[in-house]
Amino acid sequence: MDSMQLELPPPGEFECFDRQRLLFPQGNLPSHGRLENEAGMAPEVLGLAPWEVSSRRIAASASARMGTMIALESPRDWGALPQLWLDQRTSLDFGSTTQTIRERIATLGLGLARIYAVQGPGCQVRCSDERGLSRMITIRGLPDWIKLYSALKACQLPGGLRGNTVPSRWIALFSDNVSPSTPIQTCLVSGNPPLGLVGVFDPWEENPPQRGSVRLMNPNGSVFREDWSNPQFREAHTRIWNSREKAWNRLSQRSLKTIRHRTDTPWQQAFQPWFGGPNRQ
Repeated sequence: MDSMQLELPPPGEFECFDRQRLLFPQGNLPSHGRLENEAGMAPEVLGLAPWEVSSRRIAASASARMGTMIALESPRDWGALPQLWLDQRTSLDFGSTTQTIRERIATLGLGLARIYAVQGPGCQVRCSDERGLSRMITIRGLPDWIKLYSALKACQLPGGLRGNTVPSRWIALFSDNVSPSTPIQTCLVSGNPPLGLVGVFDPWEENPPQRGSVRLMNPNGSVFREDWSNPQFREAHTRIWNSREKAWNRLSQRSLKTIRHRTDTPWQQAFQPWFGGPNRQ
């Protein structure tokens, strides 16, 4: 991710989620790979990653070559925890409210990760931008969550971009779902439906103001301007918005739970449809 800073709520504002319970499976999530450790059968290996506390097996030869601890990743590692995929494309640095779309997606991702960190069993977080997917960050508790907060705020997610790996249990926080330009959009139309979808959009995307030039950013990070008072632009914009809504409706029929969220509404209330009440254990 780039070197810019995202405007996110202070960490203390996320404490409101510490007594919330999500209406999702909290454990024993099946993997999409082979789980058995029968005699003579090693779990399938998906790849290599820097060693973390939650890692299961050491890649001995790779560790020796690189002079640092390297872990083998298997379907067991990838499927044991729910995964959160966050759309963090630079083209989402657009907003008419207090946060850009990119910042709101990061904020909501932190909220979900906090719930999983406090209530258990934890989660794994990946970000998607124009280049692909970041390496997964495993969240087991609040110290891991603080690291995630800092990484998202500084747009410094771990390297090691991968291809379009489809997780077994996942929640996607994304924006435009029409153009399959990122791994999230590719997986949204795959044969493995996610647990939940959070579609985030700015009110200007639904109803652009009757005014002149508006500053935007393209996927390459270049700034340009559009004349939103031009009738031809507004007609084309309406067609694009209607296409997005149809695509969202198709996706929402395949997911366990869906949320449509506008950036001009309180971010703390975004997940109310997914809450099962405070945890009073």
